[in-house]
Amino acid sequence: MTGEHGFHHLRPGSLLSRTPHETVGNSHGALLPPESRRVAGEVEGDVGDTPFAVTTSNGLLLWNGRHFERITRGPACGLTVRDGVLWVFQRAGRHGHVLSVHLEGEHFEVVPRIRGLPGDGCCIDFVDDELMVTDPSRNQVLAYRVGDDRPAVHAAHADRSFRLDEQAPRVPLRISALFRYGPLLFVMASKGRGGGFRQSEIWAFDSESRLVTVVPAGGTHCHDLFFDGEQFVLCRSLERTVVRGPRPVYRAEGFPRGLAVSEDRVLVGVSAYARSRYAREKGAASVEFLDRDFRWRGRITLHHGQIRNVRLLSGDLSTSNAARRTATRHARHPTSRRLPSLDDEGTHAVTVIPAPPSGRGA
Repeated sequence: MTGEHGFHHLRPGSLLSRTPHETVGNSHGALLPPESRRVAGEVEGDVGDTPFAVTTSNGLLLWNGRHFERITRGPACGLTVRDGVLWVFQRAGRHGHVLSVHLEGEHFEVVPRIRGLPGDGCCIDFVDDELMVTDPSRNQVLAYRVGDDRPAVHAAHADRSFRLDEQAPRVPLRISALFRYGPLLFVMASKGRGGGFRQSEIWAFDSESRLVTVVPAGGTHCHDLFFDGEQFVLCRSLERTVVRGPRPVYRAEGFPRGLAVSEDRVLVGVSAYARSRYAREKGAASVEFLDRDFRWRGRITLHHGQIRNVRLLSGDLSTSNAARRTATRHARHPTSRRLPSLDDEGTHAVTVIPAPPSGRGA
């Protein structure tokens, strides 16, 4: 049965069989032929056979080795994976929802998990057993315990939350990344709205949700965040670069946003760089394949709006839980007072914030 947002509402544990005669509903309740779920991808170079997913301004796409399969329709922003299950933030009107997508061969199941979130874009990731969801409209991070044994919940029923604006009261924040490594949760934020964004910053929170360190990201409109054991890796999108620490390691031909990292690959989403929204939507986007030394190996080009996120279905080290349990090539954990700098000025870029009282958390 097709639900109000164009997804199949299925019983827990069931799977949507995708046979050649099957159809999938769109946001207006009409039925689409199987071919309409396919989005072409043009392959260049060596892209391997590792499955991955991307969120775009037109929905969630899954690469199956031949073409992309459209799983959802409408703006999608925020994507993570846990135990082979994709979790995506999907916009619906002025609100947003978190959905889980269960995959098994050519079958999939889409299940609503959190409803009623603000629709202005969220970052999501699992930290241990909690799904962390950023709420930029209220400058806060929400935490939910979600699973197959729990029904969908309203956004207002978070298990806990903490605010980001105690260091910048009444200043709107743009939150563009969320990543936990070792004892610290990193949140990338920029102050201001529209063209008035200041430099992006990485805010580090301890296990009690206390802000302990701020590291300038070295640019504005930065996206994505990964810590490889020695340096931060992120996209300085306006500069069209991917950086490791203060050093640019890859220059994109467009607007880089979306980062996935495995033991031997780095995937970067790149969208058309243009002033008008129409041009950005109609322009070509691509997923660039790099090795771990950031040398170009291949790409898949598509026309399906702007890329927001990229995730590998397995072995993605840029997810918080994978970073916790998987040994990367570097073993050192960062501490709140010894974080590497992303600024060319070096050590002067790190600011240590006195921890507020312990009552700040949940």
